[in-house]
Amino acid sequence: MGARHLTLDAVAREAGVSKGGLLYHFPSKEALLSAMVESFCGRLTEAAPVDRSNSSKSPALLRDLIHHQLLTHSEKGDLRTAHGMIAAVAERPSLLDPITSYNCDLWARVKESPNSEKAILSWLAVEGLLFLEIFNTSPFNAGEREKIIERIFDLLNETEHQAEPVSTD
Repeated sequence: MGARHLTLDAVAREAGVSKGGLLYHFPSKEALLSAMVESFCGRLTEAAPVDRSNSSKSPALLRDLIHHQLLTHSEKGDLRTAHGMIAAVAERPSLLDPITSYNCDLWARVKESPNSEKAILSWLAVEGLLFLEIFNTSPFNAGEREKIIERIFDLLNETEHQAEPVSTD
């Protein structure tokens, strides 16, 4: 179901529930989209919490997030959430404010890392790859995609090891 087909009737049909049952939980399309965005943010936060009190290093945090993003959108082939995000933007851009907030917190956390440039470029590369897949415009075959992902993880691993202080003992 593409973003333009996101109607309450279509969602109820896809979910195998009555429209009345859907409306009981989500009284409007906006409420449904808002709940979907909140659920998406919850999954991001579980995969890579950006709480500054967390002692996790930024490259490890990004590696966890990237791994989660790749699994969610690609290996499972679940593009419904992505299409829902497009529908949310079309319906009301402010529905994506929680995602913007998460990304701002992530950026604030990552830029504290001594090697933040490689880490953020890795994250942006994965986001770009996922957008190509969401819009079904990727020029990469499965083997090429796998090599790209391996290189991204190599960069993150290099960044993580470089960020570790060298002991002088």
